Amino acid sequence: MIPENKLQPIHLICFAIIAFTGLITYVIYISFYLSKTETVKTETELNIKVIKKEIYRSSLVVDAKKNKKYIFEHSINKEYYPSKLRLFIQTGDSISKKRNNDTIFIYRNKTSYFFINHKGYN
Repeated sequence: MIPENKLQPIHLICFAIIAFTGLITYVIYISFYLSKTETVKTETELNIKVIKKEIYRSSLVVDAKKNKKYIFEHSINKEYYPSKLRLFIQTGDSISKKRNNDTIFIYRNKTSYFFINHKGYN
């Protein structure tokens, strides 16, 4: 057992190595994750099928084919229940969005729905 006031230099070195290794691992993971993630903006064009959905910090993260993830932030249409896109979207839905347009179309069971990206409708 190490006395409270007597930390050996080797312990500090080990702690520094472990902390540095953890930091490097985190940076590599975040870089890899972000390289496969795109935030949907007005200029984004999409035509994807939802493989999986996640909610992260009040945003919707959609997994599509080819290991690509898309982040949708704060889209609402009060004509639908649930009115928030992040709660409305389901696995298997298709999402379409034209470039330089803020309307997101959701296709489910031969029915289309729309949401306005970054805004509410109605």
